[in-house]
Amino acid sequence: MTTIHKTNYSQAELIGRSIGTKIINNHSTSNWIKLKFLLKADLSAGENNLVSDDGDDEIGELTIILYPNLKVIDENRSIDL
Repeated sequence: MTTIHKTNYSQAELIGRSIGTKIINNHSTSNWIKLKFLLKADLSAGENNLVSDDGDDEIGELTIILYPNLKVIDENRSIDL
């Protein structure tokens, strides 16, 4: 079971989505849903200095791949340093 914990980002904007089917030996074995989010910093957290003065609040991306019943297959976070 995967739990997504709240971290220092406050917004996640959906930037991509897709659905697909895994095929083995010409037979469909499973379906999946892929969601890609843009992570944005909490601009009210001034003491953390997460955001530069140029207003760039994007801090990374989150990609989640799910079975149709919404069980998580994979989760990938890419955080900009």
